Amino acid sequence: MAKDVKVLKLITGEELISRMEESPDGFLILEEPRVLQQMPPNAAGQMGIGFVPWSVAAKLDKVTLDNKHVMVILEPKRDMETNYLSGITGLSL
Repeated sequence: MAKDVKVLKLITGEELISRMEESPDGFLILEEPRVLQQMPPNAAGQMGIGFVPWSVAAKLDKVTLDNKHVMVILEPKRDMETNYLSGITGLSL
């Protein structure tokens, strides 16, 4: 499986966006996982979404996650994927 960007809903209720691949033993390997977090409304009253590192204390280059902690794996919306990739690479896409 390629390192496609996926949205994962965990059994804890967290929603992650990450590059992801599956290891031969069935574990999920996440690269640069981010938690999707709702941000306060802007001056126009529009809610925003922020990408927050899953852990602020740990290196998050690669994280191995047992898939028993995942309720569902989804395809991201195009704008979410673009914003995530721009955030982790520093490139404008």
